[in-house]
Amino acid sequence: MHRVCGRSLIAVLILAIGPLLCRADTVTLRTGALIRGRVLDATAALGHRPSSKEEREQAAHLVAVSTLTGARLIFNSADVAIISKRSFVLEEYEMRKRHAANDVDSQWRLAEWCKARGLRPQRDEALRAVVALDPDHLPARQGLGQTKHDGQWRSYDEEMRARGFVKFEGKYVAQQEVEILKKAHQRKRQDQDWLERVRTAVRSLASSDPERRRRGSETLLKISDAEAIPALNRVMLSSNDEGVREFYVHVMSGMPDMTAATPSLVDVSLFDPSKSVRVAAQEAIVEHPHNATAAGLIARQLRNGDNEIVRRSGLLLEKIGDASVIPQLIDALITTHGIPTQVVDNSNTYGFSRGGGPTGGLPPDFYAKLATGQYPNGVQVITPPGPLAGANVKTVVVDHEYRNAEVLAALQSITRQSFGFDKDAWRRWWGVKQTAGPFKTSSTQ
Repeated sequence: MHRVCGRSLIAVLILAIGPLLCRADTVTLRTGALIRGRVLDATAALGHRPSSKEEREQAAHLVAVSTLTGARLIFNSADVAIISKRSFVLEEYEMRKRHAANDVDSQWRLAEWCKARGLRPQRDEALRAVVALDPDHLPARQGLGQTKHDGQWRSYDEEMRARGFVKFEGKYVAQQEVEILKKAHQRKRQDQDWLERVRTAVRSLASSDPERRRRGSETLLKISDAEAIPALNRVMLSSNDEGVREFYVHVMSGMPDMTAATPSLVDVSLFDPSKSVRVAAQEAIVEHPHNATAAGLIARQLRNGDNEIVRRSGLLLEKIGDASVIPQLIDALITTHGIPTQVVDNSNTYGFSRGGGPTGGLPPDFYAKLATGQYPNGVQVITPPGPLAGANVKTVVVDHEYRNAEVLAALQSITRQSFGFDKDAWRRWWGVKQTAGPFKTSSTQ
């Protein structure tokens, strides 16, 4: 046992500590020596609670450690280089590891001890020691997650790598997929970035501060990257504010790459609930030179189940004047659409006179139940108003044929021909034109 003197190393064994420690620390001395145990407070260093300024100053220069063997050591703080704290169970593992014999049984017992305490890396280390001594030790191999493939023990990771797969964000994928996934993740980050920028700018449009509104409008109008379109659609196009959606049209019509913007503008021009927004989108489409792309997209809607959309499509195609959609216009001259209609339902109904008779105008079975007291509160006959009063009705879909004047106007404007709604006449004329070579509108002839 040594006494504390100046700045010299002091090691004093005072007393044993209890066997249950919740934490173990590593004290590294400047000499390089390692002391494992638990660092104690100043009271333990002095043996009692400091009662004077001198004792507190003395305790501040001391480090007390309860070792794993139960001894208590005291060092001058100047002789301590590093104090590292970690759980006691790890220190106990280190001690068990040092004392474990290098044979299968000892290393297996160490692995099982680690398993019971949740020390996964340490258990794997002990299991690897077991299989190094006994390569076919099945429980150890299973503990390492290994199975035998072609005479070789491999973990799942090793097997997947052997098959040519690589790990990407926690999942094994084919090497060829890595670049695709990287680009997808990059696109996702870009989409999220655009979403936040667009949301911030759109919020500014509703601000009471004129300067903030101006900056928000300026930010949106400066967007020229087609990568921003999904964010613009999600934030602006889905807005319930008609003004925001109309401003969306202005933003989209300013895109340098109208090929990317046109599909969204076409949808707005035909489907937006606001006529003013639809008109703004139609004007943007007509005024831009990329009409061929728009014409094809609009022509698809000539087959829409809603006749109103067919008529809007014909009106817009007349403004565009693209001859490539003539066949679709001919087909859409007359279209058939199902219309929900109420009709009399004669199935499972009773026919009886309203004038009374022996049953008072009620169906016989109802009258019989009423007469035998099965309806103690009586019955009430309610006669509905309207042309189907008193009759059971049901809703059925009835096909209705429409002659689409807007489609005919588009055909006449583009072809400078007039065959009315006679589809056959139009098709014969178009067949003759096709044999004569590519058709040109009157404006290009």
